[in-house]
Amino acid sequence: MLIPKMSFTHLSKTHKKAVILSSLCLLTVICSGLALDQTTKHLSEKNLMTWSSPDNLRSYTGSLYRIVEWGNHKTARTTGPYFAFNLSYVRNPGAAWGSFSNLPDHIRIPFFNIITILCIIVILGFLIKTPYSHRTSRLAHTLIFTGALGNMSDRFRLNYVIDWIDVRWNVAGWYYAFPNFNVADICITFGATLFITDALILESLRRRKLAKQTVDTTQVSAN
Repeated sequence: MLIPKMSFTHLSKTHKKAVILSSLCLLTVICSGLALDQTTKHLSEKNLMTWSSPDNLRSYTGSLYRIVEWGNHKTARTTGPYFAFNLSYVRNPGAAWGSFSNLPDHIRIPFFNIITILCIIVILGFLIKTPYSHRTSRLAHTLIFTGALGNMSDRFRLNYVIDWIDVRWNVAGWYYAFPNFNVADICITFGATLFITDALILESLRRRKLAKQTVDTTQVSAN
């Protein structure tokens, strides 16, 4: 980081108020994101899951509820243009795109629990060490942290993640059903986008500003 993170005790009264307000806003983002994520998952399980095995978490059935649809879903795989936004209950025992979901449960469950905990710790560490002035980066880490917590809650309670947002399309003959996702995934995606934007654009602007300030200070000292 270009700007060292100042100790809270060394900040001015005005800056302390700004830091407290910023922290409260980020805490609100975390609480709101978690509440929305867990509530929507609960509602999807309650309203879209039609049956589940009491012994096998991979054995279940769910219904699909169409919200927005352009085109005919019956011929969507072969004829476009087509776009659909649906609600559909899906259990994801793996990672993104269902990867590693076929691992035996005695390996899969502890593996994902450990990985998730480590990710949470790393993200929280980055958030704590990010200077207060880097608002975009702090918001990015907060969103990623929120999404990770939401999916971690599912893994620890259920041993799978509930996904319920279903998007699919056919554009120029390309039919694709995007893997189902949830509010936690949206938080992670937006957070990652903000983080990349901060790293590639805002960090460069900060470097230019710092370099200009250094040049101006040098010139003043020379005069």
